[in-house]
Amino acid sequence: MFVMIMRQKGVIARSVLLRPGGPLALELARHPVVLKVDDWVFCHGGLLPHHVTYGIEKINNEVSKWMTNVNEDDNGSQIPFIATRGYDSVVWNRSYSRNTTNLEDYNNEHASKFRSFIIFITLFVFQPK
Repeated sequence: MFVMIMRQKGVIARSVLLRPGGPLALELARHPVVLKVDDWVFCHGGLLPHHVTYGIEKINNEVSKWMTNVNEDDNGSQIPFIATRGYDSVVWNRSYSRNTTNLEDYNNEHASKFRSFIIFITLFVFQPK
């Protein structure tokens, strides 16, 4: 019984820290969900072509606003679906760790798309203003 109570207190403490506007969420909101450094792209799960098409900067901004509980339209903050929800979201995507035979075909098919997207991002988004 004591273990169950302590476990529940831990869940409550994490939810307070990580909820939108919570102390840890405010700290995490200062950091991007997707980060490009030179030729490297970093994210928690995996970046897919439709994420890049949607916009890395847009994803980072939406997640940051959600985590800080900032919403211009006052309709309540909606969790950014493309970044954090679903099997192929930036945070939860595990496509690259699957042990399937079609993964190599998938990687080959989309490799050129990624190169084009990364070149586009480098040229237009990450240039000093």
